[in-house]
Amino acid sequence: MVLPEGVRARQDAANGMLKVHSYHNFRPETAYLSVTHLDRFLCTYDLSGKEWSLHLLSEPCE
Repeated sequence: MVLPEGVRARQDAANGMLKVHSYHNFRPETAYLSVTHLDRFLCTYDLSGKEWSLHLLSEPCE
């Protein structure tokens, strides 16, 4: 299945955050809050055509 670019970029950012959380053995609540924070930001700002910026946005959450 082919996903829209924005959905794929969000999925990649969330997966990156989860990998870092797993590596550092953070609590599950921290992973949940990080992804939730990213989702809330994405609901507030339109990043259409700027999917590359999701990688930059996910870094502070990691």
